[in-house]
Amino acid sequence: MQRMNKSPVISVEQLKVSFPVGTGWKKDAIVPVDGVSFSIEEGRVLSLVGESGSGKTTIGRTLMGIVRASGGKIRFYDQDVTRIRGRKLRDHRRRAQMVFQDPYGSLNPVRTVAQHLELPLRRNPQPRNAPISELIDELLTTVGLTPVEVMRVKYPHELSGGQRQRVAIARALAVRPKLLIADEPISMLDVSIRAEILQLLMGLRDTMHLSYLYITHDLASARFFGDRILVLYGGQVMEEADSETLVEDPRHPYTRLLLAASPGSGHVGLLPETSNQSPDLSRSRQGCPFANRCPLVMDICRVERPQRTKITEGHYTSCHAEA
Repeated sequence: MQRMNKSPVISVEQLKVSFPVGTGWKKDAIVPVDGVSFSIEEGRVLSLVGESGSGKTTIGRTLMGIVRASGGKIRFYDQDVTRIRGRKLRDHRRRAQMVFQDPYGSLNPVRTVAQHLELPLRRNPQPRNAPISELIDELLTTVGLTPVEVMRVKYPHELSGGQRQRVAIARALAVRPKLLIADEPISMLDVSIRAEILQLLMGLRDTMHLSYLYITHDLASARFFGDRILVLYGGQVMEEADSETLVEDPRHPYTRLLLAASPGSGHVGLLPETSNQSPDLSRSRQGCPFANRCPLVMDICRVERPQRTKITEGHYTSCHAEA
């Protein structure tokens, strides 16, 4: 496959997101994203992996401006989009689009497939002067919803989960984005059609020169689709490497735990963890967020946050045991 230029489409530096909790004198905050950094080059796929509550979706929504960053910086090409509003935010959302996890809740039940695609096509300038109906048919053909004359008049309740997700993908493509944030796009679909959706996204990467942030809890699909994998836990980066390296040579205990819990891993018996307690997301937390579950925990892990350590070129982990 021919690669695009290696310039970053999006760069994230020390991203932090916090939400207020409590009332009165007991006001505090939780920090679901705490100092996350990464970049995605043109034509590349970064897989963001972690269990529920690790901060994956919050990161995706923050990149879209749905959630406001509390700290750090987000750059889209050369533009700082960390705290943009109004027209600048609308322009940013034409270049970056998001496909949500739930194909049943992301579509309006009283609009036809054609109506879902017509609105973004009319609101955004098109590269050629063609009838809207023709552009709609092209989008439907691109995502494999044929025959188009049948699909364009259907309502969401008349579609399968996979077809609904294809409509959501077509709607995102209508504005010709450069970056697609795919938030668990296959987790609510039948196993038999998950590979089809991933193959569709892979094909679009080449034909439409897309870059992806692929959010998932599934290391198998992260390896299949992603060029690189970034493992999150408790809103912090545990490990980052190219897909093959991370799966073949995991260095962080949490990455090993995810691999052991993956279908087909061959692991037998109890998982290598000391607790199933959820991570502490409070503003005042200390140490490594995985310390209370880690089989390699040391005293320093509970009081000092581990620094990013280089294992090999392009392979990094945040673990005191590897320092």
